[in-house]
Amino acid sequence: PFDGDHIWNLRHCRSGDVMYLVARNMSPCRLMRYGHADWRLEVMRFGPCVAAPENVVATPSGPAERSYAYVITAVAGDSEEESLPSEEAQCWAAATLNTSNLVSLTWQAVPGAREYRVFRGGGGSGSFGLIGRSVGTSYVDRGQTADYACGVPEARDPFNGSGAYPAVVQFYQQRLCFAASDKAPQTIWAGRTGNYDNLNVSYPLQSDDSCTVTLAADRVNAVRWMMPAGKLLIGTVDGEWTLSGAGGEPFSALSCEAQRHSSWGSADLPALTPA
Repeated sequence: PFDGDHIWNLRHCRSGDVMYLVARNMSPCRLMRYGHADWRLEVMRFGPCVAAPENVVATPSGPAERSYAYVITAVAGDSEEESLPSEEAQCWAAATLNTSNLVSLTWQAVPGAREYRVFRGGGGSGSFGLIGRSVGTSYVDRGQTADYACGVPEARDPFNGSGAYPAVVQFYQQRLCFAASDKAPQTIWAGRTGNYDNLNVSYPLQSDDSCTVTLAADRVNAVRWMMPAGKLLIGTVDGEWTLSGAGGEPFSALSCEAQRHSSWGSADLPALTPA
């Protein structure tokens, strides 16, 4: 799919037999090698590999005194990746749930799911908190305390059209990092840890969520290249930067620090690792 204009701007990084390719004005792609004569190129689709549960039903037992809302997520057995939440299941049940006054939840099985996480609404602002897990397709809420520090994933795909496609790609600390779209030339998007094509976040944020960082420069400072080292090295039009976790911590949505180190500036070329 690459024409002459794309070729000159093509950037890539590789993990095993998979190469990730970006170019201005086109969606990020993945080139996979299955054999000497079997190569497959596909446009990347950002999101979890496991589907959200469907047909969630909440069945109350007891008086109808207050409204309850639930969502379920599935967790993939091979990658531990969490799906987006199901559609809400609502019901009226007792003001205080217990072993007699309870809410029974059921849902449809998701292929490849190892377990399911159950969230109950509350805590304000339409948030959901984790109340339990299940290896099957049912769960009973007897008034378990909801953990609102562990929220549901939220879908995010910043590369959704002309001007939003990244022009630079690189790995750093088990994250696939993109940068330099025309609309956000000095912004870096780092995917979820170990899930390269998942840019989702949670509310509130978790340490393995995707992370978005915009370099705070005094003028537009487009990213030209990135290189992994002890820190992520970044070359821009007007200077050289590093991106890492704060205070020696791993880089994450909860710990990130961008520092400028020089003002040489970089041409629009990929960096070369010193021999």
